[in-house]
Amino acid sequence: MRTATIQRGNRSWDVLHVATALHCGARTLLSFDLRQRTLAAANGLKVAP
Repeated sequence: MRTATIQRGNRSWDVLHVATALHCGARTLLSFDLRQRTLAAANGLKVAP
């Protein structure tokens, strides 16, 4: 996740939310934040809406 974070310019809260979702076993991340959605998709999560 670190390489993707540096390249895409994700903020610390984006990383925290995606990492928490992954840690909890979530399959989908609900977000309207484009950077957060991109990071989630890059790490195997489905994004919605």
